[in-house]
Amino acid sequence: MCKITDIRAETVKRIIACVVALITALICVLPMDDLPIWNGEIPDHRNQYELMAEAILNGRIDFAYGDEAELESLENPYDPNERKEAGVKYHLIGDGCKVGNIKDAITQGYMVAKDLA
Repeated sequence: MCKITDIRAETVKRIIACVVALITALICVLPMDDLPIWNGEIPDHRNQYELMAEAILNGRIDFAYGDEAELESLENPYDPNERKEAGVKYHLIGDGCKVGNIKDAITQGYMVAKDLA
């Protein structure tokens, strides 16, 4: 039979493990608010779900990054050298050799899945 001291020792071990896990989680999560990569100052690719929701609510199938006018001003927006020379900042989805949108990414994913089936 188990002694009461064995049960108490196991309980203390479990409490210590929970406290250590909680402290570890806090140490990992709390600094994220101060980092520009995680707090939204430098969103890069980390806000894709927010952008997707906004696109869907606006009835669009592409993300509105704000670089559309700059890309439209280029003679060939698919030419990476022309984009680089013009200093156009752009975002890519799917194939890195061309400017894409959600429809392109979904179509490419469908084609890959279809080929695998």
